[in-house]
Amino acid sequence: EFERFMVRSLGRSEAEAAATLQALCPAVGQVRLTERQLDAMSFDLHLSALRLLLQAEYETSDQLMSFLDTSGDAQVSPGEWASGLSSHLISALNAQELFQRLDVGQMG
Repeated sequence: EFERFMVRSLGRSEAEAAATLQALCPAVGQVRLTERQLDAMSFDLHLSALRLLLQAEYETSDQLMSFLDTSGDAQVSPGEWASGLSSHLISALNAQELFQRLDVGQMG
């Protein structure tokens, strides 16, 4: 996702994008994303990058739900979603777009 953003939005070559991504990503086996990676990913985040971000932070879906579902009603409201993602430096507008794409049935 990051490489595609570099090529499409910033006009970099695929080789430059790959080199930049490699420079941003430390050694294989890293469990958590670095602040630099979060900053690079949090601009116009797409679903595939969101999945990587959340999987790096939360080992299980239960952990993720505990973090997002602050009301404890077993549903994630748009407000809870935006609040949770803002702690990962994701803008409210981007969080809203992602929520709409994920919550197709509007069930939270």
